[in-house]
Amino acid sequence: MSNIPAGTLNNVSGVYNFSNPVPNNTPIPLFDSYRDTGKFVKAILLNREKVLGKQIYGATDYYTPDRIIAEFQAVKTQDGQGGAAIHIPDEDFKGILAIGNMSEKAREEMLQNMQLLYMFGYYGGASLKESLDVSGSSFMNPGVKTGC
Repeated sequence: MSNIPAGTLNNVSGVYNFSNPVPNNTPIPLFDSYRDTGKFVKAILLNREKVLGKQIYGATDYYTPDRIIAEFQAVKTQDGQGGAAIHIPDEDFKGILAIGNMSEKAREEMLQNMQLLYMFGYYGGASLKESLDVSGSSFMNPGVKTGC
């Protein structure tokens, strides 16, 4: 989650929009790397026998672009109003990446990574329940409403 505000969620048009080359209902697994990485690592180390041979997915929930912008607006009531999740064309996405002098090869790879989200689902669309159950702790940020 920590890279979202500096990336495709920005206010270059005057309001905060979340622009990506994915449909607005695409499930995107997210977690707060600063707060949650240790929770996953601790859970894996303390539950070695339970998780041995299993995949533990590093995400606290699947968010859609619509949900991301809705939660941003709920937390940043002053800044977030008027913004939207915007599904932009692939070439526009690559054009935005070109502004930062990213090579064509890197832009194409970034685009293909984004396309994987809606074509196949990150983690293949697998449930996060078992991964979250292993930790035994709540990953939800207090004060943030979910289920938008």
